[in-house]
Amino acid sequence: MVMPISTRFRGWCVGLAAAAMLGGCASVSLGPNYNPPPIQMPGASSAATATPQPENNPGVQVMPVTEPALPQPVGPQGQGPVVPPDQSANQSASANLITLSARMDGRSVIPPVATGASGGVDAVFDKDTMTLRWKASWDGLSSPVVGVQFSGPANANQNAPAVMIWPGPFGVRYEGHATLNSQQRDDLLAGRWYVTVMTANFPQGELRGQVRVVY
Repeated sequence: MVMPISTRFRGWCVGLAAAAMLGGCASVSLGPNYNPPPIQMPGASSAATATPQPENNPGVQVMPVTEPALPQPVGPQGQGPVVPPDQSANQSASANLITLSARMDGRSVIPPVATGASGGVDAVFDKDTMTLRWKASWDGLSSPVVGVQFSGPANANQNAPAVMIWPGPFGVRYEGHATLNSQQRDDLLAGRWYVTVMTANFPQGELRGQVRVVY
């Protein structure tokens, strides 16, 4: 059977194109340095990949690494490490301090007075130095303060003469200190001192409070 010329011509063209493609592919070169990556098989674990190890270099000596020493606190002008304070000394000093307080009102005055004023005293006594230090405050007094004093020895239901008169002037707050003798110390720590605030309207006392040991 004789094929038409057009059919033979098309077949000849297709064959020629295929030969050209094969010839072109055969001429492609990736060069001598081409290093294709390894083929990763499906399901392979990354942990199986070997970790590259550094090459041994005979000219390099590996030295052990040591942790640096922690800095130490230094005293003034490089006088050596700071020594922690002796805690027993602090505890001994605290044991020699006694805290006292008094809460003042008009009902504690003998005889009682009608006033809406109130006040308080907080004090610390040092048994070593026999020093009494105190802070006081009051509020709502009917008139200006004319005098304040510690009195004793007396219980809460008794009156007694002044043992220590506070020097003025007087505002709404007051701070003072004094050195006691042994008898005053004993009466104070026994709770037999009281403080009285005297005003112009109540010269015998508008506020009174018994001084007691807190701890």
